Amino acid sequence: MELTKEQLVEKINSGEKMVVDFYSTTCGPCRMLKPMYEKLANELKEQNSDVSLYTFNVYNDAEYAVNVAGVRGVPTIKSYASSIAKETIVGLPSLSELNALVLDLK
Repeated sequence: MELTKEQLVEKINSGEKMVVDFYSTTCGPCRMLKPMYEKLANELKEQNSDVSLYTFNVYNDAEYAVNVAGVRGVPTIKSYASSIAKETIVGLPSLSELNALVLDLK
C-alpha cells in the first residue's frame, strides 16, 4: 500500500509494526525490488501478520523523506515499531534481508 506523508506519520506515531520502502519511479533497483516486496507483503497479509509492508514515493514529499525520514538514497527500506525507526537498509536488499527485518519486528 502506497502511503502519503500524513498516513506514514500517523502509522509511525501509532506504534504500528511496519516496513516501509522509500522508492522512486525512476530508480532501477527500486523497480527490481517491487515484485519481491509486493509478494512478501501479500504473504504477510495472508498470514495475518502484525507486521505490514508499505511504500512511500520520495518524489511525493522529498522534503519529508530527506529531512525527517533520513532517506539519502533509494531504495531505502526502514522498519518501524513503537514509533521508532529500528533498522535501515539502503540499496537493493535480498529476500532474506527483507525477511530478517520483518522477523526482527515480531
